[in-house]
Amino acid sequence: MTNKSSGFGSVLKKLEQGSKGGGPNVTKYLDDGESIVVRVLDASNTAFPYRAHSDHTTKIPPHTCHQEKGEKEDLYDKAAKVLIDEAVSHLDPKIKNFDDQSEEAKENYKRVRKESNRFEAKNRVKFGFINLKDGQPVIIDLAEKFAKQLILGFEKHEDKIDRNAFEITKTGVEANTTYGLERVLLDELSEEQKKHWDASEGKTFDKSLIDNTHFYRDEEQQLKDLVTMGFDVSRINLEAPEGVTAAPQEDVQQEVTQEAETVSVEESDVAAEEAMRAVEEFQMENDAESEPA
Repeated sequence: MTNKSSGFGSVLKKLEQGSKGGGPNVTKYLDDGESIVVRVLDASNTAFPYRAHSDHTTKIPPHTCHQEKGEKEDLYDKAAKVLIDEAVSHLDPKIKNFDDQSEEAKENYKRVRKESNRFEAKNRVKFGFINLKDGQPVIIDLAEKFAKQLILGFEKHEDKIDRNAFEITKTGVEANTTYGLERVLLDELSEEQKKHWDASEGKTFDKSLIDNTHFYRDEEQQLKDLVTMGFDVSRINLEAPEGVTAAPQEDVQQEVTQEAETVSVEESDVAAEEAMRAVEEFQMENDAESEPA
Protein backbone atom coordinates (compact mmCIF):
# COMPACT_ATOMS: atom_id res chain seq x y z
CA MET A 1 0.00 0.00 0.00
CA THR A 2 1.29 3.44 -0.87
CA ASN A 3 2.31 5.72 1.96
CA LYS A 4 0.53 8.94 1.04
CA SER A 5 1.76 11.00 3.97
CA SER A 6 5.26 11.59 2.59
CA GLY A 7 5.22 11.11 -1.16
CA PHE A 8 6.07 13.25 -4.15
CA GLY A 9 5.08 16.54 -2.49
CA SER A 10 7.99 16.19 -0.06
CA VAL A 11 10.34 15.73 -3.01
CA LEU A 12 9.10 18.95 -4.61
CA LYS A 13 9.78 20.74 -1.35
CA LYS A 14 13.25 19.25 -1.14
CA LEU A 15 13.99 20.34 -4.70
CA GLU A 16 13.13 23.92 -3.76
CA GLN A 17 15.41 23.74 -0.70
CA GLY A 18 18.19 21.76 -2.39
CA SER A 19 19.19 18.26 -1.27
CA LYS A 20 22.20 17.70 1.01
CA GLY A 21 23.42 14.85 1.58
CA GLY A 22 28.69 1.29 -6.78
CA GLY A 23 26.84 -2.24 -7.98
CA PRO A 24 24.58 -2.67 -10.98
CA ASN A 25 23.53 0.45 -12.87
CA VAL A 26 19.90 0.11 -13.97
CA THR A 27 19.47 3.66 -15.25
CA LYS A 28 17.33 4.06 -18.37
CA TYR A 29 17.54 7.13 -20.62
CA LEU A 30 14.57 7.49 -22.93
CA ASP A 31 14.96 8.58 -26.54
CA ASP A 32 12.66 11.02 -28.30
CA GLY A 33 9.26 9.34 -28.67
CA GLU A 34 10.18 6.39 -26.44
CA SER A 35 7.90 5.20 -23.63
CA ILE A 36 8.24 2.91 -20.64
CA VAL A 37 5.45 1.35 -18.53
CA VAL A 38 6.35 1.16 -14.84
CA ARG A 39 5.00 0.36 -11.42
CA VAL A 40 5.48 2.75 -8.50
CA LEU A 41 6.14 0.52 -5.51
CA ASP A 42 5.83 3.21 -2.85
CA ALA A 43 5.37 6.95 -3.40
CA SER A 44 7.53 7.71 -0.35
CA ASN A 45 10.40 5.60 -1.71
CA THR A 46 10.40 6.42 -5.41
CA ALA A 47 11.87 9.87 -6.07
CA PHE A 48 15.37 10.59 -4.79
CA PRO A 49 16.63 14.18 -5.22
CA TYR A 50 20.33 14.93 -5.45
CA ARG A 51 22.64 17.60 -6.87
CA ALA A 52 25.00 17.25 -9.80
CA HIS A 53 27.43 19.24 -11.91
CA SER A 54 27.39 19.27 -15.70
CA ASP A 55 28.09 21.66 -18.54
CA HIS A 56 26.06 21.70 -21.70
CA THR A 57 28.41 24.09 -23.47
CA THR A 58 31.41 21.71 -23.29
CA LYS A 59 29.34 18.49 -23.32
CA ILE A 60 30.30 17.44 -19.78
CA PRO A 61 27.57 15.00 -18.61
CA PRO A 62 25.94 15.15 -15.16
CA HIS A 63 28.06 13.81 -12.32
CA THR A 64 27.12 13.87 -8.64
CA CYS A 65 28.39 16.74 -6.50
CA HIS A 66 30.81 15.51 -3.84
CA GLN A 67 28.74 17.23 -1.16
CA GLU A 68 26.23 14.39 -1.65
CA LYS A 69 28.69 12.03 0.03
CA GLY A 70 29.45 14.38 2.90
CA GLU A 71 32.44 16.30 1.56
CA LYS A 72 32.53 20.06 2.13
CA GLU A 73 33.03 20.93 -1.54
CA ASP A 74 34.55 19.75 -4.79
CA LEU A 75 36.52 21.76 -7.36
CA TYR A 76 33.36 22.78 -9.19
CA ASP A 77 32.01 24.26 -5.94
CA LYS A 78 35.25 26.14 -5.34
CA ALA A 79 35.19 27.61 -8.84
CA ALA A 80 31.55 28.63 -8.44
CA LYS A 81 32.27 30.36 -5.12
CA VAL A 82 35.14 32.37 -6.62
CA LEU A 83 32.91 33.57 -9.44
CA ILE A 84 29.95 34.33 -7.15
CA ASP A 85 32.24 36.42 -4.94
CA GLU A 86 33.45 38.23 -8.05
CA ALA A 87 29.87 38.89 -9.14
CA VAL A 88 28.95 40.29 -5.72
CA SER A 89 32.01 42.55 -5.76
CA HIS A 90 30.40 44.50 -8.63
CA LEU A 91 27.44 45.47 -6.41
CA ASP A 92 27.33 48.41 -4.00
CA PRO A 93 26.81 46.84 -0.54
CA LYS A 94 25.13 50.06 0.65
CA ILE A 95 22.29 49.58 -1.85
CA LYS A 96 19.95 46.86 -0.58
CA ASN A 97 17.56 46.72 -3.54
CA PHE A 98 19.07 45.03 -6.59
CA ASP A 99 16.97 47.15 -8.97
CA ASP A 100 18.49 50.30 -7.48
CA GLN A 101 22.03 49.24 -8.34
CA SER A 102 23.65 51.04 -11.27
CA GLU A 103 23.08 49.56 -14.70
CA GLU A 104 26.79 48.82 -15.01
CA ALA A 105 26.81 47.00 -11.65
CA LYS A 106 23.74 44.93 -12.56
CA GLU A 107 25.12 43.99 -15.96
CA ASN A 108 28.49 43.00 -14.52
CA TYR A 109 26.80 41.01 -11.78
CA LYS A 110 24.57 39.14 -14.25
CA ARG A 111 27.48 38.49 -16.60
CA VAL A 112 29.62 36.83 -13.94
CA ARG A 113 26.69 35.01 -12.32
CA LYS A 114 25.78 33.55 -15.70
CA GLU A 115 29.31 32.14 -15.81
CA SER A 116 29.27 30.92 -12.19
CA ASN A 117 26.01 29.12 -12.87
CA ARG A 118 27.87 26.75 -15.20
CA PHE A 119 29.92 25.46 -12.24
CA GLU A 120 27.19 25.30 -9.60
CA ALA A 121 25.51 22.01 -8.72
CA LYS A 122 21.95 21.67 -10.03
CA ASN A 123 18.99 19.73 -8.69
CA ARG A 124 18.22 16.37 -10.28
CA VAL A 125 15.99 13.45 -9.33
CA LYS A 126 16.47 9.71 -9.70
CA PHE A 127 13.16 7.82 -9.90
CA GLY A 128 13.08 4.14 -8.95
CA PHE A 129 10.40 1.93 -10.54
CA ILE A 130 9.69 -1.61 -11.63
CA ASN A 131 9.88 -1.90 -15.41
CA LEU A 132 6.80 -3.92 -16.37
CA LYS A 133 8.45 -5.01 -19.60
CA ASP A 134 10.85 -7.33 -17.78
CA GLY A 135 9.96 -7.03 -14.08
CA GLN A 136 13.35 -5.56 -13.23
CA PRO A 137 14.14 -2.37 -11.28
CA VAL A 138 14.70 0.66 -13.49
CA ILE A 139 15.93 4.17 -12.67
CA ILE A 140 14.97 7.29 -14.60
CA ASP A 141 17.42 10.14 -13.92
CA LEU A 142 16.11 13.62 -14.78
CA ALA A 143 17.04 17.27 -14.38
CA GLU A 144 14.80 19.19 -11.96
CA LYS A 145 12.77 20.83 -14.72
CA PHE A 146 11.74 17.47 -16.18
CA ALA A 147 11.49 15.69 -12.83
CA LYS A 148 8.84 18.19 -11.74
CA GLN A 149 6.75 17.27 -14.78
CA LEU A 150 6.64 13.66 -13.60
CA ILE A 151 6.17 14.51 -9.92
CA LEU A 152 3.21 16.78 -10.60
CA GLY A 153 1.70 14.03 -12.74
CA PHE A 154 2.15 11.43 -10.02
CA GLU A 155 0.67 13.78 -7.41
CA LYS A 156 -2.43 14.12 -9.54
CA HIS A 157 -2.92 10.35 -9.32
CA GLU A 158 -1.56 9.90 -5.79
CA ASP A 159 -4.66 8.16 -4.47
CA LYS A 160 -4.44 5.64 -7.34
CA ILE A 161 -0.69 5.02 -7.40
CA ASP A 162 -0.88 1.58 -5.80
CA ARG A 163 -3.69 0.46 -8.12
CA ASN A 164 -2.37 1.60 -11.50
CA ALA A 165 0.67 1.37 -13.71
CA PHE A 166 2.06 4.45 -15.46
CA GLU A 167 3.44 5.08 -18.91
CA ILE A 168 6.27 7.63 -19.10
CA THR A 169 6.96 9.13 -22.52
CA LYS A 170 9.77 11.43 -23.61
CA THR A 171 9.04 13.85 -26.44
CA GLY A 172 11.54 16.22 -28.04
CA VAL A 173 15.25 16.81 -27.54
CA GLU A 174 17.38 19.19 -25.45
CA ALA A 175 15.51 22.41 -24.56
CA ASN A 176 12.33 21.20 -26.27
CA THR A 177 12.09 18.01 -24.21
CA THR A 178 8.95 17.14 -22.24
CA TYR A 179 8.00 14.08 -20.21
CA GLY A 180 4.42 12.88 -20.27
CA LEU A 181 2.74 10.62 -17.73
CA GLU A 182 -0.35 8.53 -18.44
CA ARG A 183 -2.17 6.26 -16.02
CA VAL A 184 -2.53 2.66 -17.23
CA LEU A 185 -5.37 0.57 -15.75
CA LEU A 186 -4.47 -2.96 -14.71
CA ASP A 187 -6.89 -4.50 -17.21
CA GLU A 188 -5.04 -2.59 -19.95
CA LEU A 189 -1.73 -4.33 -19.17
CA SER A 190 -0.49 -7.11 -21.41
CA GLU A 191 -0.30 -10.62 -20.01
CA GLU A 192 3.47 -10.24 -19.59
CA GLN A 193 3.15 -6.85 -17.87
CA LYS A 194 0.45 -8.18 -15.52
CA LYS A 195 2.73 -11.10 -14.59
CA HIS A 196 5.49 -8.67 -13.59
CA TRP A 197 2.98 -6.50 -11.72
CA ASP A 198 1.85 -9.48 -9.63
CA ALA A 199 5.44 -10.57 -8.98
CA SER A 200 6.32 -7.12 -7.55
CA GLU A 201 3.40 -7.05 -5.09
CA GLY A 202 4.49 -6.03 -1.59
CA LYS A 203 8.03 -5.11 -2.62
CA THR A 204 9.83 -1.81 -2.02
CA PHE A 205 12.47 -0.23 -4.23
CA ASP A 206 16.04 -1.07 -3.21
CA LYS A 207 17.64 2.31 -2.51
CA SER A 208 21.12 0.81 -2.81
CA LEU A 209 20.47 0.70 -6.56
CA ILE A 210 20.08 4.49 -6.48
CA ASP A 211 23.32 4.87 -4.53
CA ASN A 212 25.13 2.71 -7.09
CA THR A 213 24.23 5.08 -9.93
CA HIS A 214 25.94 8.11 -8.39
CA PHE A 215 29.07 8.89 -10.38
CA TYR A 216 31.71 11.10 -8.76
CA ARG A 217 34.45 12.62 -10.88
CA ASP A 218 37.84 12.49 -9.17
CA GLU A 219 39.82 15.68 -8.59
CA GLU A 220 42.09 15.08 -11.57
CA GLN A 221 39.14 14.89 -13.94
CA GLN A 222 37.41 17.85 -12.29
CA LEU A 223 40.56 19.94 -12.80
CA LYS A 224 40.58 19.05 -16.50
CA ASP A 225 36.87 19.94 -16.68
CA LEU A 226 37.41 23.39 -15.16
CA VAL A 227 40.20 24.18 -17.61
CA THR A 228 38.10 22.95 -20.54
CA MET A 229 35.24 25.17 -19.35
CA GLY A 230 37.58 28.17 -19.43
CA PHE A 231 38.05 28.68 -15.69
CA ASP A 232 41.42 30.02 -14.52
CA VAL A 233 42.30 27.33 -11.97
CA SER A 234 45.04 29.49 -10.47
CA ARG A 235 42.14 31.31 -8.77
CA ILE A 236 41.69 28.20 -6.58
CA ASN A 237 45.45 27.74 -6.17
CA LEU A 238 45.84 24.96 -8.73
CA GLU A 239 47.76 24.56 -11.97
CA ALA A 240 46.27 23.54 -15.30
CA PRO A 241 47.20 19.99 -16.36
CA GLU A 242 49.65 19.81 -19.23
CA GLY A 243 48.00 19.51 -22.61
CA VAL A 244 44.52 20.54 -21.43
CA THR A 245 43.14 23.73 -22.96
CA ALA A 246 39.89 25.66 -22.83
CA ALA A 247 37.17 25.04 -25.40
CA PRO A 248 37.07 27.71 -28.16
CA GLN A 249 35.43 30.73 -26.55
CA GLU A 250 33.29 31.56 -29.59
CA ASP A 251 31.65 28.11 -29.34
CA VAL A 252 31.13 28.48 -25.60
CA GLN A 253 29.70 31.98 -25.96
CA GLN A 254 27.25 30.82 -28.62
CA GLU A 255 26.01 28.00 -26.39
CA VAL A 256 25.73 30.30 -23.35
CA THR A 257 23.79 32.88 -25.39
CA GLN A 258 21.38 30.22 -26.66
CA GLU A 259 20.81 28.96 -23.12
CA ALA A 260 20.28 32.49 -21.82
CA GLU A 261 17.49 33.02 -24.34
CA THR A 262 15.50 30.22 -22.67
CA VAL A 263 15.64 31.70 -19.15
CA SER A 264 12.13 32.25 -17.78
CA VAL A 265 10.81 35.31 -15.96
CA GLU A 266 10.61 33.22 -12.81
CA GLU A 267 14.32 32.35 -13.05
CA SER A 268 15.16 36.04 -13.59
CA ASP A 269 13.23 36.92 -10.43
CA VAL A 270 15.16 34.26 -8.52
CA ALA A 271 18.44 35.71 -9.78
CA ALA A 272 17.44 39.17 -8.55
CA GLU A 273 16.50 37.78 -5.13
CA GLU A 274 19.84 35.97 -4.95
CA ALA A 275 21.63 39.20 -5.81
CA MET A 276 19.90 41.09 -2.99
CA ARG A 277 20.77 38.33 -0.52
CA ALA A 278 24.35 38.39 -1.78
CA VAL A 279 24.58 42.16 -1.19
CA GLU A 280 23.32 41.71 2.36
CA GLU A 281 25.83 38.91 3.03
CA PHE A 282 28.61 40.98 1.49
CA GLN A 283 27.68 43.95 3.66
CA MET A 284 27.57 41.81 6.80
CA GLU A 285 31.02 40.45 6.02
CA ASN A 286 32.37 43.98 5.53
CA ASP A 287 30.74 45.17 8.76
CA ALA A 288 32.24 42.23 10.65
CA GLU A 289 35.71 42.94 9.29
CA SER A 290 35.47 46.60 10.30
CA GLU A 291 34.46 45.82 13.89
CA PRO A 292 37.23 45.95 16.52
CA ALA A 293 38.41 42.59 17.83
